[in-house]
Amino acid sequence: MQAVLGDPDFTLLSSFEDVIDALGGITAVSVRLGRSRTAVCNWRADGLFPSSQYRKIQKALAKLELTASLNLFTFEDEEPEPVRDRTLCA
Repeated sequence: MQAVLGDPDFTLLSSFEDVIDALGGITAVSVRLGRSRTAVCNWRADGLFPSSQYRKIQKALAKLELTASLNLFTFEDEEPEPVRDRTLCA
């Protein structure tokens, strides 16, 4: 089957943590997206991925027959503010 973004036959992931877990954890996601581990941890604080990562994340999930809810993306150009509580990524 050819992967199609948003395929209705794919399992919908509706939480940030479900997406992170499906893709192998914080470190694996940071490597896959070419971003620092800290950046991914910062996104975790808000529970949202930046819209700039939408296609990469959906493409990676499609290979697993998964898709992420649109509500998990900011669809803004700004990055979330840095996390002050480092225990989120411990």
